[in-house]
Amino acid sequence: MIDSENKNPGNPSRPQRQRVPWLRSAWRAFLAVLLLFAGLFFLAMIIGNITFIQAGFAMLAGWLIHLTRVLPGLLSQWQAAVVPLACVILAWWTAHRLLRWWFLSRGSAIAGAWTVLRTGAVLALLLLGGAAAIAVSGIAHQAMWLGQTDWIQSNRRSELTMAMNNARQLMLVLVEYDHDHGRLPESWDEVFHWNDTINAAVIIQLFGGRDGKPAIPMLARPGAILADLNPQAILLVSDIIEGYHVVGRADASVTRLAPDALEQNFARSGHPSAD
Repeated sequence: MIDSENKNPGNPSRPQRQRVPWLRSAWRAFLAVLLLFAGLFFLAMIIGNITFIQAGFAMLAGWLIHLTRVLPGLLSQWQAAVVPLACVILAWWTAHRLLRWWFLSRGSAIAGAWTVLRTGAVLALLLLGGAAAIAVSGIAHQAMWLGQTDWIQSNRRSELTMAMNNARQLMLVLVEYDHDHGRLPESWDEVFHWNDTINAAVIIQLFGGRDGKPAIPMLARPGAILADLNPQAILLVSDIIEGYHVVGRADASVTRLAPDALEQNFARSGHPSAD
């Protein structure tokens, strides 16, 4: 007697094709993602921001763009793709035979409806999962590498760069003061009285003073006449930032010097140290 549950009523000799539940779920998920991107597209058109459109297009069709870039190079070296392609076909056929055997051994009705395309879908999911795992491991490796760099561990380099940029502004102030008074200021108080827009709080902010550490740079040539100085003479010296002193020279240039190099410079010129 023919089992009516496993046979097609229209054709008793042919088993009824069973629907695979996960395929239906995958199709519903695809439709949900498609509707989501359609909603994002509509929202982007309303607010005038195409970021959603670009992100959606990259996720849906980014692989096509990548394929157009790499495919010409692969076609020119098609011999190298023969062995991998043969391995994929062999794995596809072997997996299909194994899955059919497994379903039949369990007496599952899916065995009659299982096709080569469904086996290919399973292999594609496995390959994508492997590629995703490799990508995740690569991202984790790069994240660990970046986490060990000085740029991530601290912002000292950016603090040094900001201090050098701010020192250039102060050097312009000193040059302008010399132009108005015929000499450099004896102290920063003279600069504060001459230009009320500059005060100690501004300079401390420019040089990142914090935790009670001094931030106001030292005037290395107080009261000197700028025209009488060597262009490389040091006029401005900051506190140590990232292991360096930020120094301003008589030609209004700003550089950084290590503490020992600054000590040697002061020793040659006969000026006291920055300490």
